[in-house]
Amino acid sequence: VRQAFAMAIDRQTIVDVVERKMFSLADTILPPGMPGYVEPQTQLKYDPAQAKQLLAQSKYTGKLPDITFYTAGGGGTTSDIIQAITAMLKQNLGVNISIQQTDWGTFISTLDDPINNPYQMYDIAWIADYADPENFLDVLFRTGRAENWGAYSNPEVDKILDQAAVDKDTATRFKLYQQVEQMILADYPVVPMTYGREYALIKPYVK
Repeated sequence: VRQAFAMAIDRQTIVDVVERKMFSLADTILPPGMPGYVEPQTQLKYDPAQAKQLLAQSKYTGKLPDITFYTAGGGGTTSDIIQAITAMLKQNLGVNISIQQTDWGTFISTLDDPINNPYQMYDIAWIADYADPENFLDVLFRTGRAENWGAYSNPEVDKILDQAAVDKDTATRFKLYQQVEQMILADYPVVPMTYGREYALIKPYVK
């Protein structure tokens, strides 16, 4: 089901049309330029036909419940990106999906409550506190971590994260994190969307 949802979203069109190429398409969890980043072994492809087939093979075939997409915001106007994602899921998978806005304080406090978190789908960004793969892969995907909002849990991932946390050789650590990243992406707990960019206008005489 997770793979079906991921393959039903035309992320490239969202980047090119909705975001007007202001951001770049994300195929990995670690962004380019981050220590330990490598090009993805396989890229997530937009394939609505395959997505339908995967959903039909799941235990939810013919009985997928209504889904709510939660997002932070207010005022009744949701972002074009969220509208595009939900429209694609409706069109390609026949999902009955609605959008629920919540103010930021309520949104994040609900995410942080592992017991009463009702979110089926949501969007959120992550900015690293320091330039190391640990601050993405360990913080966001280790079993039981506070920021592991989707409650993702893979014992093999945790085992390799334990090794990477104590290994003193940088090259070895990065290889372990690269292995972890591929394992996480193969489980589809998240759909990477974009890498952020910042723009600045600078006078040509400024050096």
